[in-house]
Amino acid sequence: MKKSVILAGTVLSLLITGCTWKSSAVASPVDISKTNMAEVNTLKTGEACQRYFLFLPIGFDATAKTAAKNGGISHIKYQETTSTSFWPIYQSRCIKVYGE
Repeated sequence: MKKSVILAGTVLSLLITGCTWKSSAVASPVDISKTNMAEVNTLKTGEACQRYFLFLPIGFDATAKTAAKNGGISHIKYQETTSTSFWPIYQSRCIKVYGE
């Protein structure tokens, strides 16, 4: 009985534990060398996400093009990606773009 409670507790804690990370796109085609990072907060932002719940897709499009369209941006100056995983329950991958 005690072993099954410990096993159930371990499995439950693994299922509800998740990971989140944010990064700048390493292989980004966007040149940020001329972007003034002090002005990033004044730029327009747009976001697009791809999400899965129990392996079923919820959001389908996590592209810079869609994120720019969602934010009304015609010139992307900077982008970042965010990934969240509560495997196997929920996963998401989002891209956020900054621009004019």
